[in-house]
Amino acid sequence: MKKHNQKKQPSPFLIFLGLVFQMGVIIFCAAKLGKYIDLIYGFDRVFTAIITLSGVLISFYILIKQLKKINQ
Repeated sequence: MKKHNQKKQPSPFLIFLGLVFQMGVIIFCAAKLGKYIDLIYGFDRVFTAIITLSGVLISFYILIKQLKKINQ
C-alpha cells in the first residue's frame, strides 16, 4: 500500500483561537503605544484613539487575509 503524503490540517477551532489571540495582541499593543505617545506629547487620548483604531484595522486586514488563505 502506498502512503499518501498529506499534511494534516489543524482544527478550525485552533486556527480561529490563534487569530483571536493575534488580534487581541495587536489591538492591545496599539493601545499601549497610543497611551505612551499621549503621555510623551501631553495630549488627552488623541493618539490613543487614532493608533488603537489603526490597530483594529490592521488586525481586521490580517484576519481577512488569513480567512482567504484558509478557504483556498
